[in-house]
Amino acid sequence: MGKFVEWEIFRDTAIELIGSNPFTSRLVVKYNHKKDVCIMKVTDDKKWIKTKIVNIKDFTKIEQFIKVTSKILSNQTEDKTAMEEEKPLKKKH
Repeated sequence: MGKFVEWEIFRDTAIELIGSNPFTSRLVVKYNHKKDVCIMKVTDDKKWIKTKIVNIKDFTKIEQFIKVTSKILSNQTEDKTAMEEEKPLKKKH
């Protein structure tokens, strides 16, 4: 991976990447207002994929994508928290 890819390919691959490794993956969004370009990158430190959005109409896609990835990450975080809560606490004597 590494080149700019089309939105559909980016979306599917990025969701798969985040879903497979949610604790180490991250999303970076950079907006250049002078060029009116948004660059999105998803990485897990081993693989990465990025896309460039130049059409103002496509900015709604970014919002929807962030909502989906936030749900994936929040569900994983809740699962991890629930697992940690199940562990018995050690009492200090």
